[in-house]
Amino acid sequence: MIRKTAFIALAIAVGLIAFVPSVMGYGAYVRYGWPMLLLVALPVVLAVAILELIDAYRYGRFRKSRFPVIRLALFLGLAFALGRITGHHVRRFHCQRTCRACQPLFAAARTYKAQHGEYPTELALLGEQVLGEMPAGMDIQQGKITQSGIDTEILHQADAGVYLTRNHFLCVVPVERPFFMSITRFDAYARGVADPDWTYCSWTWFFWKL
Repeated sequence: MIRKTAFIALAIAVGLIAFVPSVMGYGAYVRYGWPMLLLVALPVVLAVAILELIDAYRYGRFRKSRFPVIRLALFLGLAFALGRITGHHVRRFHCQRTCRACQPLFAAARTYKAQHGEYPTELALLGEQVLGEMPAGMDIQQGKITQSGIDTEILHQADAGVYLTRNHFLCVVPVERPFFMSITRFDAYARGVADPDWTYCSWTWFFWKL
């Protein structure tokens, strides 16, 4: 009974290790980060060692585990996957709310172009009134555009990133914060000013160009 309870508790812990970062927007780190694997592996090794020591103390010898290693790995892998998937979808629901909150930015960009013949190159040019309509606490930052594509540095902190040129207006809501290795994939909602709706996409940032 102690052993089964311990493994169930361990599975819950492993699931939370995947769930919490995904909800916070670090799902790419869950997929690609070797530190995340250590966070899962270390509790497993520690738990097995403690349980074996308990058996040695209670029975005076080490017993063969009732939970074979393969079964344990599959059990914890399932817990990790469920935590990751659940956290990812909770995060997407939150990001969809952020997308809806950014709608006034597109109307303001169209109005600005109608008046000046081009889109604004600075976020502040959209007007304090429009930016003031954003929900309290929402962090919207303007990102840089390089020759290779968009610079995703701001997406590590911001709720939404805006990329501006005279000919284009792009808003990005990161479902996942970009992993520190730029060649890895991360998920986001993106919408250009001419797009009818938001697009859910996976990016390796330097392959993306306006």
